[in-house]
Amino acid sequence: MSFANGKYDQATEENLVHSGSQFVPKGIAMHYTVTDTLRNAINALNGRRLSYTFLIDRDGTVVQTRKPDIHAAHAGRSHWKAQSGLQNTSSLNRQSIAISFVSRGYFGHLVNGFAYDTDAHGNIVNDEYPASEVKRAPSLYDPGWQPIWHRYTDAQITAAERLVNSLAREYPSIEEIYGHDDISISGKSDTGPLFPMQRFREQFNLEGGLGFRTTIQSPDGIAELRRGPSSRHTSLGQLHNGDTVFVRAFAYTYRNSSALAVDRPKRRYLTGWASVDTDGGNTHAGFVYAGLFANTPLINQLANRL
Repeated sequence: MSFANGKYDQATEENLVHSGSQFVPKGIAMHYTVTDTLRNAINALNGRRLSYTFLIDRDGTVVQTRKPDIHAAHAGRSHWKAQSGLQNTSSLNRQSIAISFVSRGYFGHLVNGFAYDTDAHGNIVNDEYPASEVKRAPSLYDPGWQPIWHRYTDAQITAAERLVNSLAREYPSIEEIYGHDDISISGKSDTGPLFPMQRFREQFNLEGGLGFRTTIQSPDGIAELRRGPSSRHTSLGQLHNGDTVFVRAFAYTYRNSSALAVDRPKRRYLTGWASVDTDGGNTHAGFVYAGLFANTPLINQLANRL
């Protein structure tokens, strides 16, 4: 399993409407297609002029749409462990290779052994999937939200392991692997909790750095570590002035009432709530309001609005 002139020897090829430009890949972004078949995924991508570098079908078949160092339109507004210059329009499209699994994503209902979705009138809008192919689980960044996730197949995970291993060897500039839900918190839900992200990070040495380092600087000396990205969420504990945190990513919102929504009428805006690592373990510990940080990676226009 290797690359020759940018072509993965375990993949078939498919051209998409969207074409990209050359870049130096620093990460691998994992997605799911929200479709039932590979062909429907490709049709949806072309209809919206979006793209992934690779798609992995339910049987493990890998499809390549471009060389890995030609960017795909996949991440939208997104960021990860930014050190400076973070703004609403930041995107990882020109930093990450995109891999997407053919998957329905998640379902709203599991009744009589079958999972499905319904429209506003209660009509079933997709094929029903047996309970053996789904699992209810909490979202990493919003544990109170526990939808019914479409399981990845063993063949998909095996194909992804081989592909990620080959990419990491071929492109030494790659430092990290992350899900769309990591880089667009509260904006996107893929790849979800059923993908073994931490195992991939450790197995292929793709954990990357710790993120933006700062300290707590609160008027009353205390910052609450929250379960989710707002003051409405349960406190997981308290941090105190001088405590070090590493900012992994800021959450997003679709509400233009966000204090950081300075480029209306776009669809997704940064919030002031940041996912942080509190012990240098390179894992998400909870959310802290960034107005209580000594400094942030946000551009001044946004930082001044906290």
